[in-house]
Amino acid sequence: MKPVHCVATLLTVALLSGCGASRINAGQLDYDNGVAYKHGSTDPFTGEVHFGEDDQSPFTTVLVELTRNEWIPQSPNLSPRISLSYSCLSSFKNGVPDGFTQCDQGHGKAEFSFTLRDGRLDGEGVVYNTKGDKVFVTHWKNGAYDGTQKVYSLDGNNVVHEWSVEDGHKRGKEYWAYNNGDDLAEGKWSDDGKFSGTMFFPDERTVYTLKDGVKDGDFKKFDYQDPNLKKVAVEGSYSNGRRDGTWTYHGQVPRDEFLEASRSAGFPQLLAIPQEATTTVTWKQGALSGPVKIVDKDQHVLLAFTMVDGEIAAPIVRTDPESGKRFTLSDDATIRAMNAANVRGSSMSDPSCLGPMLRQQTPGGVTYIFNYYCNVDYSRTHLSDLQSATINHLLDPVKFPDAPSDAAISKAEADAQAVSTPSHGNASQEPSPITGLNFCVDDWLRSSYKGGDVIATQDQIDQWTKSCDQGKHPSN
Repeated sequence: MKPVHCVATLLTVALLSGCGASRINAGQLDYDNGVAYKHGSTDPFTGEVHFGEDDQSPFTTVLVELTRNEWIPQSPNLSPRISLSYSCLSSFKNGVPDGFTQCDQGHGKAEFSFTLRDGRLDGEGVVYNTKGDKVFVTHWKNGAYDGTQKVYSLDGNNVVHEWSVEDGHKRGKEYWAYNNGDDLAEGKWSDDGKFSGTMFFPDERTVYTLKDGVKDGDFKKFDYQDPNLKKVAVEGSYSNGRRDGTWTYHGQVPRDEFLEASRSAGFPQLLAIPQEATTTVTWKQGALSGPVKIVDKDQHVLLAFTMVDGEIAAPIVRTDPESGKRFTLSDDATIRAMNAANVRGSSMSDPSCLGPMLRQQTPGGVTYIFNYYCNVDYSRTHLSDLQSATINHLLDPVKFPDAPSDAAISKAEADAQAVSTPSHGNASQEPSPITGLNFCVDDWLRSSYKGGDVIATQDQIDQWTKSCDQGKHPSN
């Protein structure tokens, strides 16, 4: 019977060692067209291979796929952790990674584990934290997501994101949670790929409500400075894909958000209030229409007015936070000026309308020539300057105590309407360099224009600059 015991013992050893499979170090492998061979062998290698931290790992691409997929953008639990310094133990079959692989960074605790079939992810993949807890459990089929996917909090205690994939598409329930396990967002994917419910976008830190893939319902955006996603920066709602109802901004308002929606050039500028203020605006099917109110941290109203179809309507009420004094703008011409198109950028597009040009630098000053200057652009720019002065007065009545008069604004509107062609200028002549002065100083220079060239001394330029800083304009 001894031979029988010997055979049984050999069989047990063979089973424990993988039925004859061997384990070697990565340095013992040679590769030919991506197929691994043990040194001196002509047969593709089958068995286990240990890749040390100093070896070039063939799994870097796999690990990137495992932890950085387009469906889990910027997840704090799956921040980039990929390097070439991982120690991996992998199964090979016929010279290709095939079977279970586990990787760590030399401390013995697994950081990644996954299953490959013919070198591609197939089966379960796991990412671990430094304590060995699972922070991502994913399932693959033939190199693509397939089945249930779960992202956990950094401590491994709570699922913070879960979804399922079938045939390369999300299907069924998708769920998001805070790190403490509290619900954050949840919805469902239909068979035709449309989502209904609340959806969290971690890269934007926003939660949208969608119906059949269309924004419809409550919206919120979290403060970028709050890692716990508890402080809301913006909240509002959509109706059939368009903003609708009251939207509240806690802190500074992104002015660019309103440039296309508002027909008033002054509206985005009026949103330049203190960072700690709260702003509420009203939307009606994607258009700014309704009350606008800005309050400080003590709920004192800093600014209040109404938008009608994208334009500011009278009256505009402003309370100066320092003095507590209340200022009101309601003149028709003033409101029209605030709603006027801001032409500063467009008036500079035509080389024949670049304004005053530097002709010659002299010890006594600078000589400017007014060729290439268009009255129509001057008139429009003048109106834009009055608009800016009106807004400056409204936002800081202490620094800018005097707003342009109704008569001055009305005259500027009439000039801009009446003048439609350049008064002089030679489009065929190459223009000289522009002055580099700001528009307000240019207007003081223009106000002294009597024809021909103008010599402006440095003292004059300094005085005009000082006047502009004080909110003074030649039209005042």
